[in-house]
Amino acid sequence: MKPTYIRQDFAVEKARKFRNELGYLGPIKAVEKIIKARDIIIERTFTPSCSFVLWEENLGYVIFLVPTQPERDRWTLVHEFAHIHLGHFNYSVNCAINDNFYNNLKNKENYILEREADIFTAEFLMPKELVNCLATNSQSLKQIGKLKNHFGVSWEAMINRLDELSIISKNKINAR
Repeated sequence: MKPTYIRQDFAVEKARKFRNELGYLGPIKAVEKIIKARDIIIERTFTPSCSFVLWEENLGYVIFLVPTQPERDRWTLVHEFAHIHLGHFNYSVNCAINDNFYNNLKNKENYILEREADIFTAEFLMPKELVNCLATNSQSLKQIGKLKNHFGVSWEAMINRLDELSIISKNKINAR
């Protein structure tokens, strides 16, 4: 059965468990290596205009990545991996993974699965406990930039994480 609500606790727990299995306490930089170690192929492509995952009969999972900036590519790779790790492809009508997977989903179902993948990615790349240790609610833009670099994520991802964890609101950051 497809999820009918965003399973935040489920996505966070899966990310934490995966980090623990890998033995990472700090920032994770080698996401491509980690994903490839799970026999997932990463193909860089410029068409179509967005990244996605397919199941290829003879190859297994293939993540098609539309390259942008290194920080965004890391996020995208983990996001696409999250769909696999969270079992999202099990919700396909035919229980087969193909390019029609998302065509079989309603907008709300698609939103739920995308949000779960984002939650997994945020926790995997920027664990709550580590962000809480390093950040304060009086972060300067320079300090936020250092956090962004520390975790190897985009400015947008770092601001969203600080906001989601109620450390500092987007509005307060954008007002600076």
